[in-house]
Amino acid sequence: MNAATDAFVLDGQTELIDLMTAAIASGPRQLSPLSLVLRAYGAAIPLFVAGRAIAERRARIIATSPSLQERAHAKSAALAQALIGALEARGIPEPTARLAARAGAAILNARAVPGAVPRRRTSRRSSGRRTTKYAP
Repeated sequence: MNAATDAFVLDGQTELIDLMTAAIASGPRQLSPLSLVLRAYGAAIPLFVAGRAIAERRARIIATSPSLQERAHAKSAALAQALIGALEARGIPEPTARLAARAGAAILNARAVPGAVPRRRTSRRSSGRRTTKYAP
């Protein structure tokens, strides 16, 4: 790979980490660790939306190269570590912080992949009770 491709894959890392760790640091004290991580991902939504076209192109390029896949994985790990550090700075124990960061990433990934999160349908039975079914 060349330096331009590497830069394309790693672009925006610092801005994303800074934004997300600031969201954790400034969160209300009563929020749970997972709520803080979700708050951080919520703060990053404008970056995700603005960069969606680039991210889709980047994903196609990364899929063609094991070395870029490795770098993208390292980028994700660095983000997770930064979130863990921000949670620990709030006094949250490392195992709890790690679990919250992983759960937050899993929730983001599940929402980002079409069809990964089942759709919920609520209906009423003849008895008047509500039932919930999940559709693929």
